[in-house]
Amino acid sequence: MNNRRLVTASLLSGICLAGPTSDAFAASSSTPMAGAGGLWIAFAIAYLTRKRAFGRWLFYYYFQLYGSWAVTVLLMGVMGEDFRSSGWEDKAMYTLFLISVIPYYVLKASESLLASALFLRRCRSQKVINYLRLIILGQVVVSGVSLFIDYNHFPDNLPITVLSLAFSIIWLLYFTNSFRVYWVLAHPDWQWSYESFRQKPAKPPN
Repeated sequence: MNNRRLVTASLLSGICLAGPTSDAFAASSSTPMAGAGGLWIAFAIAYLTRKRAFGRWLFYYYFQLYGSWAVTVLLMGVMGEDFRSSGWEDKAMYTLFLISVIPYYVLKASESLLASALFLRRCRSQKVINYLRLIILGQVVVSGVSLFIDYNHFPDNLPITVLSLAFSIIWLLYFTNSFRVYWVLAHPDWQWSYESFRQKPAKPPN
């Protein structure tokens, strides 16, 4: 099972700077210090981009989203082995593997497309944000299903699946409660001003 669920791991590798995700992705070379160092790098990225409209944790969201796909492309050759049924002796396990990976991948692709559309002013609205939140909520659900499957059949993959679920929940909460998301993505007619943003004249809707 060394390569099993490498697909999901590659998606999560883009957020390895946020914590110990790198430990789950490459246990042979990771250390707690690497995870701790990555956390500080994540905070540094958020701080240095804070004055930009797409800054702070919103910038980091896009950073990890696109970074994860970049790693996925680089690892495509290795990941392809997991999708060949000929490499599985137990076809039932192969089916469970697909169930635990494919839905998440489809939702991740949908999330990427919708999140990218929000760069266009004409697409920025609370309605589009709500669609994005629904997609991320779907990731929470399918990650929960994957967690159940891994717990019973692929225990070596549990750390990766737990992190996938955790970060899906984190981004769902972020897009639900972040004032920056409300200011930048829900109102295309608003002109960005960091000082005005800091005053927070309104609260994001529930």
